[in-house]
Amino acid sequence: MSTPESPEKHEAPARKSALQDSLDELPDLSSSMLLVRQVRRGVKGAIDELLERYQARMRRIIAIKMGTRLRRQLDVDDILQEVFLVAFQKIDGLELRSKASILQWMAKIAENVVHSKVGYFSAQKRSAGKEVPLHELTASSDVSGIQISAPGTTPPQGAARSELQELVDRRVECLEPANYREAILLRDYQEHEWEEIRVLLGRPTVAAAQELHRRAHLKLLEQLLKHLDRPG
Repeated sequence: MSTPESPEKHEAPARKSALQDSLDELPDLSSSMLLVRQVRRGVKGAIDELLERYQARMRRIIAIKMGTRLRRQLDVDDILQEVFLVAFQKIDGLELRSKASILQWMAKIAENVVHSKVGYFSAQKRSAGKEVPLHELTASSDVSGIQISAPGTTPPQGAARSELQELVDRRVECLEPANYREAILLRDYQEHEWEEIRVLLGRPTVAAAQELHRRAHLKLLEQLLKHLDRPG
């Protein structure tokens, strides 16, 4: 008499975190490579189409890198437009190795732009003892000709997602120590490989970088739960 076969066990898929749920899939590499080639050849409209693909993710990355204090002085979209201008000017030097290459390249440009704005703002404030006018902070380059679309009105079906993205971004921005924030930016927002993250964060091994990222995720989850548990 044959014994009934035990039901096959299926491992439950890992549940996505709020952070993962808030991030859209990046465009595929082949179509991005085609657009980059078109931009280099001067095909009309190619640069706008290329930049639009990464605009939403870059806006979030830039807002986090700016922090609350700098966002009081500068508009995120002004920085985004300046980043896109620099990207357009330097696109011949872009190397495409993965679908995240363009995003990572622009995120590095954004880091440099934000750093320069922070330095300029701090120096001017120390010397003048007053707030720096917005036009002085954004006058360092001509950003005309590169078009970005405003976030606009969110459709009803996307309102909850926009709220989730805003909630996650503000909690990531406030993560301490700072290397928690950087670990999440590098891995989740910019999709770097672990070896790259190890080098960028100065960790001795990939395992150490992964452990730092794990602790950062736990801290982020803790902050999100605190927010959701607030009355009202």
